[in-house]
Amino acid sequence: MKKRVRILHLEDNPNDAELVQSMLGSGGIDCDITCVQTRSDFVGAFAQEGFDLIMSDHKLPSFDGKSALTIAQETCPEAPFIFVSGTIGEDAAVDSLLRGATDYVLKDRLKRLVPAGRRALREVNDRHVRTHAEQAVTNGEKRFRALVENCSDAIALVDAQGSILYASLATTRILGYAAEELIGCDAFTLVHPDDVDRVTNSFIELMQRDCRSSSV
Repeated sequence: MKKRVRILHLEDNPNDAELVQSMLGSGGIDCDITCVQTRSDFVGAFAQEGFDLIMSDHKLPSFDGKSALTIAQETCPEAPFIFVSGTIGEDAAVDSLLRGATDYVLKDRLKRLVPAGRRALREVNDRHVRTHAEQAVTNGEKRFRALVENCSDAIALVDAQGSILYASLATTRILGYAAEELIGCDAFTLVHPDDVDRVTNSFIELMQRDCRSSSV
């Protein structure tokens, strides 16, 4: 089931608020909008639920969009923030973007609202996907390290030239060297003389096989 987009809209003009809601609905953005007009209601809305997107007018009778942006960044930093205003000038628009706003849409050009909203939501989703992927890699590395460090066998990672990049803790028990002493050493110097040729040839064959696979 597709998730409805939760939107917080700071707007003191009911007609403009209805027009924005109608524009989003007709543009295919399935959303629930919480519309507020004052600072206290704006702050209070965050205590009730989180939001996927925040929209704000630039000037209100007792509040302003810049202050709303600051509050949003502190309270709900992951939610994109879009100014929807009829009074924002070019300098103010640039300043808002420098302050961290995602975009701005003029009320007399509301056709931009849906594309701007979709783009902002897509960027957040892409960021979440990257974060989850990076976390998965980190978790995998932690599991691999835990497995290696608790293994009774000596395990080493080497580069293409055979220099040791990492040696497991079991190396000390088996070879008598502290793991950190081996970093940068030629791994083949640790191989028994009778086995050096065989191990070297196997390593070269493995590297060539890996290169062929990478070029496919």
